Amino acid sequence: MAQKNSVHFLRQDPISKEWVIFSSVRKSRPHAHKTAPIENTLPRYDPACPFCPGNEKMLPAILHESPGISDQQWSTRSVPNRYPALSSSGNLNREKNGFYLCMGAYGHHEVIIDHPRHNKEIPYFDPEQMHSLIDTYHSRYITLMEDPGVVMVSIFRNHGLRAGTSLLHPHSQIVASPTVPRSIRLQEIRAEEYFDDMGSCIYCDLMHNEIEVVSRIVTQNSSFISFVPYAAKVPYEIWILPKRHTADFGSINEFEKKELSSMLQDLISRLHNHLNDPDYNYLIHSYTRFKSEEPHLHWYIQIIPRILTRAGFEMGSGFFINPDLPEENAKILSNVS
Repeated sequence: MAQKNSVHFLRQDPISKEWVIFSSVRKSRPHAHKTAPIENTLPRYDPACPFCPGNEKMLPAILHESPGISDQQWSTRSVPNRYPALSSSGNLNREKNGFYLCMGAYGHHEVIIDHPRHNKEIPYFDPEQMHSLIDTYHSRYITLMEDPGVVMVSIFRNHGLRAGTSLLHPHSQIVASPTVPRSIRLQEIRAEEYFDDMGSCIYCDLMHNEIEVVSRIVTQNSSFISFVPYAAKVPYEIWILPKRHTADFGSINEFEKKELSSMLQDLISRLHNHLNDPDYNYLIHSYTRFKSEEPHLHWYIQIIPRILTRAGFEMGSGFFINPDLPEENAKILSNVS
């Protein structure tokens, strides 16, 4: 291929149809973005942290609590976000405001406290703790999707300042919203068009292609596959796809939860070890109410390391510029333990 010896080329994401510019001459050295591991710099307990055990008076409420592991009183908690993006006190009515359309900010915004210890990050979790975290994601997802005013539940984790975190205690977030962003609807439409043309799920076909090509796979088990996407928007971006075709994260079974918790912890540990605890976001993309049984949709997890900053050209044009070749990133990560 012409790409092989070229320092500049573009690749198209088959799901979003976005083009990504690959430019090796702009390559950033990942070690330039390394930071000190959180495990070594934070205390086990912070008296000012609302998420630490013993500081429950700082919490608005406790919505869910998982049983403790070993000497812990609890392993994970779900609590209301003190500064929510959406609120159950909002309403669902849409109104015309002159030329514009608006509606009440109805929904739910929760924080998942990932671990009782203030300085315990995912690479250092016991396997049972990681499984408890995935189990809590699943439990809260199911509960929030029972609200008839909710059409989409987003689960995500921000790690580090560049990823948007405001509290250092390990935590994730869940937002249940009453509308679907246009970008998600466009993905649904594109997947439906592919299904109408090809008679198959674009995500399943993409996954089977990655298994055949091999060069972008990081790791896999009997239930999931992880790989650096063909048109990765940033260095070391990783996708995790379930091998069983399903559009709804809520359909995950107990065995799959264990396999997912093991894989997700392993991947975060690989990034941690190679890039020395980079800032990152991970997001669980599960499809929306009324779409969860559609044959053309497939849920997945996206891990996005925050080792580059988008500049003016990228923001103004909509292009992403990736200085790293996905195949090279995958080869490095597959050999990192």
